[in-house]
This record gives sequence, C-alpha cells and structure tokens, in this order.
Amino acid sequence: MNIHHYRTRGIVIVSVSGVAGPAAAGALYDAMVEAAAGCEQDMILDLSGLVHLSRSAVRGILVAGRLLRNAGRQLRICRADASVEALLIGLGLSHIVHCDRSFGDALAALWERRAAAAPGGASLAVPRDLAEADAALRAEYARHLIDEGWRPASRVAEVCGYPSELDMRRALLCHAEPANTQTDRLAATGS
Repeated sequence: MNIHHYRTRGIVIVSVSGVAGPAAAGALYDAMVEAAAGCEQDMILDLSGLVHLSRSAVRGILVAGRLLRNAGRQLRICRADASVEALLIGLGLSHIVHCDRSFGDALAALWERRAAAAPGGASLAVPRDLAEADAALRAEYARHLIDEGWRPASRVAEVCGYPSELDMRRALLCHAEPANTQTDRLAATGS
C-alpha cells in the first residue's frame, strides 16, 4: 500500500493506492491521523488507486473524518470503486465522510460548503469553471509528485487520475508555472 499526502490551496489531498488489508491497517491509520490531526484544512481522500479496503483499515479513515469534523472541516472521498464505496456507506459513515465520483465533484462540494459558511452567504469566490480548477489542481499535484522523485511517470499519471502519461504531460504543459526543471523536462520529453 502507498500513501501520499499533499497540502495545497487550503486542501489536504491524500492518495492511497494498492491493498489496504488488515496488515496495512495500522499504516493507513497513522497516515490518516497524521494528515488530519490539527489540520486547519479540508481533506480529499483519493482512493482511485486502491485495490481493496478491509473493514479494519476503515478505522483510520473514520478517525480522520471525526478529527476533521470536530475541527469544523470535512473529509471527501473521491474515485473509490463500487465495493469500497459500498463498504463505507454500509458501515454508516456517511455523516462523517462523503463519497464523490470525481476529484472535481469533491472539490466543488468543498468550495460550495465554504461559500455557504462564509459571512454573508456566497461571498467566497467559487470557481466558475470547476473542470479547469480540477485540471489545475491535478497538474499541481502531479508536478509535486514528480518533484518529489516519484517514478515512473505512468504511476504519477495513474495516481493523479490521468488516463495516460501523455495526457498528464499535456496537462503539465497547459498548466505551466515556474517549476522545477525536472518537472519541465518530464512534461516536455517524458524522460
């Protein structure tokens, strides 16, 4: 099982991939609690790379969700496969964690919640084009993973939800920003 978390733009993004079985339950618990403890940000838990989630591994997600809820924050789970989503809903955790089909849906829900909670109602700027906001955040996250030394690039593309490595390279070029030359080289050449 691989776990990675990244903080950006007021959101903690946690990606879990592989098998979260009973043997990995402790590691998932530690990572989720570490990411949520004292967190002043909302969290998106991306489970697109998760192959299996055991009942014992759910505890870390549950505790993180409660920590965030007690701090006035929210945990959104996105891109979970049907069996994982059914397990979470079947355990009656919908009041603590919320499941969304896509990263963009989770992001939209967090922005709408923030806008509704802001003084004066919707005074916070909710991006008009959520697809563009989703694409920009995914590109930023991919850039971060590449700069952290994640390899191969196809794995970074998978974790960030791109259909292919080529799609990720295109997104990195479209959402260019002053960045590490390592990321620029990968986006331009794939090496």
